[in-house]
Amino acid sequence: MREGFTQKRCPKCGGNIFLDRDLYGWYEQCLQCSYTSNLSVIVDVREKNDVSSLVQAGGNKTTK
Repeated sequence: MREGFTQKRCPKCGGNIFLDRDLYGWYEQCLQCSYTSNLSVIVDVREKNDVSSLVQAGGNKTTK
């Protein structure tokens, strides 16, 4: 599946979840039943090889 999708993770129907963000922040939505859940914390990995450089989405502070 494409990036942004997770398979069989919906708590309501077991369907596929799509991760996205809008004006209010990050959320996940089921493609089968439209279940929607707001996500409070999303972590963005800036470098695939260096796991220690994680940046919280929406912020600009890097922790090492």
